[in-house]
Amino acid sequence: MDKILIVDDERNVHYSFRRVLGSEYEVLSAFSGAEALRQVVDESLRLVLMDVRMPGTDGLDTLQELKRLRPDLPVIMMTAFVSAETAIRATTLDAEDYLVKPFDVDALKRLIALVPGARAGAGERPRAPWRGHRRPDRGENGPLGPRAPGGVPVRGAA
Repeated sequence: MDKILIVDDERNVHYSFRRVLGSEYEVLSAFSGAEALRQVVDESLRLVLMDVRMPGTDGLDTLQELKRLRPDLPVIMMTAFVSAETAIRATTLDAEDYLVKPFDVDALKRLIALVPGARAGAGERPRAPWRGHRRPDRGENGPLGPRAPGGVPVRGAA
């Protein structure tokens, strides 16, 4: 069973992800950036879902270090605080996507299914189908629907 690491300082977030994804994936938990980095080194992971705002080392700084350690590991950033600057920094640091809490469970599952979990072979990991087809600063559509400038999904958009 593929492993997904949830990195968030709130216990209820981990509980929710276990309920939503636990039948399809082995869901591991880290409550800080430092704990996440230890698990990234020790575990064979398919994907990391990481909160932007955490005490201590925040999610973006953790993402930067994580990509240094495991550049092939896909990371989806999530936040309850929308900021175009944060979304742009996350994608610049090679996050697969940037989600705004709360998000649609079915759309999240579709996104996870689209994210490749390992390198394809000759040096470069395949990108998710939407990467390279939208620019976060142009407000084009991503896998979770319409996006505002900065790549942030637009709530309530059809």
